[in-house]
Amino acid sequence: MGAKIPSWTRRGAGFLVAGLTAALLVMVGAGPSQSQAGQRDKETYVTVYNGGFGLVRQIMAVSLPKGESRLEMTEVAARLEPPSVKFAPLGGSGFTVLEQNFDYDLVGSGKLLSKYIGQTIGLRMEDGTLRQVKLLAVEGGRLVVQEGDRILIDPEGKVELPPALGTLRLKPTLSWVVEAPRPYRGKAELTYLTQGISWEADYILALTPDEEAASLDGWITLTNNSGASYLGARVKLVAGEVSRARPPYEVMRGMAAEAKAAPGVSEEQFFEYHLYTLERPTDILDRQQKQVKLLSAPRVKISKEYLLQRSGDVAVTVIFTNSEEAGLGLPLPKGKVKVMKQDSSGSLQLVGEDWIQHTPKDETVRLRVGTAFDIKGTVTLTEQKKLSKDVWRYSYRVEVRNHKDEPVVVKYRHFVSYNFEILKESLPHKKVENNQVEWDIPVPAEGKKVLTFTYLQGQGVGVPVLMP
Repeated sequence: MGAKIPSWTRRGAGFLVAGLTAALLVMVGAGPSQSQAGQRDKETYVTVYNGGFGLVRQIMAVSLPKGESRLEMTEVAARLEPPSVKFAPLGGSGFTVLEQNFDYDLVGSGKLLSKYIGQTIGLRMEDGTLRQVKLLAVEGGRLVVQEGDRILIDPEGKVELPPALGTLRLKPTLSWVVEAPRPYRGKAELTYLTQGISWEADYILALTPDEEAASLDGWITLTNNSGASYLGARVKLVAGEVSRARPPYEVMRGMAAEAKAAPGVSEEQFFEYHLYTLERPTDILDRQQKQVKLLSAPRVKISKEYLLQRSGDVAVTVIFTNSEEAGLGLPLPKGKVKVMKQDSSGSLQLVGEDWIQHTPKDETVRLRVGTAFDIKGTVTLTEQKKLSKDVWRYSYRVEVRNHKDEPVVVKYRHFVSYNFEILKESLPHKKVENNQVEWDIPVPAEGKKVLTFTYLQGQGVGVPVLMP
């Protein structure tokens, strides 16, 4: 049987392979003069940003002799940003940091074996004899060795390694060389930024049977893939787009009932953002998603909009205003909204979902939830004529068919460019944006409605369009 790269279990001062053909035996050197405190012995504060990063602040007790000494901490995020690390005595005096290191080249079978390429290793045979070979390469989990004048691929035997070359790390480790003018016994503060921790809001909007209102529940979804756990952490969440510097090459994406923030979460304005604070400590484990209730609004006024697409499909949009009058009036962090409605048996069913961006108070939220099954339309260009060098005339026929047993109003938006002038139309229009004209088309139940319009477009025509 060939030599395989093993997995590890820890036993005493070294590492032994459990239950695999290849066995690696490595002695680990003595530990540092000051090891890190246990997670529960630290005060931990974590601020999480929407951009997929977080700020970790930890306060711990340290005891240092006079002069130079070395401290080491292993319970840190694997994805921390080394330039952001700051370690100092709480209060600002007591010791000085002379040197700081972040070791992230962690021990692993492949990584460990790569340190011995070009070195002599042992292959322990089943009869107990030890063959001495030179390790040439580690490829795809197989060893390439030289024994005398022979090159062997995947040789038999259990691998035994000489004492470790350099320092081996089981976990990402921060270490410091510090100097104290006198013995120091007190607290120190560590802060750093890390990638891999993020949060977003998740909402459930449950429509009433008449679709004139809905309840809105918001949840904070916190995801930790930073490579560390934070036990008993005080957590703050920043809602807003915080700019991060990037390398230059990257710079070249009546009805209303009062809405309340959920118990256990407080909200405040912070700089140009909004800050949410979880009012009780919580454990944030590595590779974990955690949800905390953000807000609850029992009755929010809503409306529903049908919008005819050029394809003939009709998009369905649910609209509400984030105002106290509508039943809300709280800052809404960006996130995904699931729109639900009860069926005839009383069970909630998903009718669509969409994303919202950060939405301050009194702004409008529009959720495109899907495509109407029973409403279809046709948009036909009936005339396109060049009247002069710079002026064209266009005519359109828009037909909307409603197969529902109730009347509907379907919007149709038409895009124009340059200057334009409506010559005739079968329904009144309104200008909704600089280059969009909109019509409301009332369609009877089990019926259809036709909109026709003609307009001029070109230089010097009627209404100017200011293109961005």
